[in-house]
Parts: sequence; C-alpha cells; structure tokens
Amino acid sequence: MAPSLTAEAAAAEVCYDEYSHCARGCDWGRNRLAYDRICNGQYRYLWYADCGTCAD
Repeated sequence: MAPSLTAEAAAAEVCYDEYSHCARGCDWGRNRLAYDRICNGQYRYLWYADCGTCAD
C-alpha cells in the first residue's frame, strides 16, 4: 500500500532558480550570475553566484 500524503507534504513549496542576468559587483572587473528564486510560481528573491561565474 502506498503511503498517503500528509498535509505538510502537500503544502510544501516547489522552488527553483531561474537565470536573471550577469551582474557586476566583484573585484577586478569580474562579474557573477544572478538568479531569481521562484516558489510556487511566484518571485521570492534575487541571489548571486560566486564571483567570476559569467563569461568574462
């Protein structure tokens, strides 16, 4: 018999990161990738990867 879903599991957010842009803000003219955090189809916040991750 398959386990049933609990209310907590059913209410869990489904989140993913979507590429936003290549951002400045690192030393020596380097740049970094910026991502939007999307949960349940709604924008949550912007976050940045480590410096030097965009094609310089």
